[in-house]
Amino acid sequence: MFDDIDWHEQNLAAESNDPVEASAREFFREFFERNSQSVYFSRQLEVRYEERYFHWITNRAVRELVGEGTILTESRKLKAGGVVKLLWHKAYRYYKREAARILSLVNEYSDPNIGVGILDCC
Repeated sequence: MFDDIDWHEQNLAAESNDPVEASAREFFREFFERNSQSVYFSRQLEVRYEERYFHWITNRAVRELVGEGTILTESRKLKAGGVVKLLWHKAYRYYKREAARILSLVNEYSDPNIGVGILDCC
């Protein structure tokens, strides 16, 4: 009955005339071109460039680049129960070793025991 309500919501950002979103898309397209042999996770990019773009602008830009095939992505489960979204340039054929290293690092720092005892010392 209401099939038209969800009319291609995923394409709204691509059709957006927002110059900041367009700037973010180009920025991250160039970023991944320059760093085509590296793996990142989405939160890392949000925090790293939060002074330049709001996190939702970064996410929209990344989603669009994934949608067009410039960036590849994979979600992996963390030991603490969360999920991390890994991102890499489509030209990076052998990304798995670095992806495992990034996942290990995120697991280490997201472990609930990482902060145990810190507040007890002071």
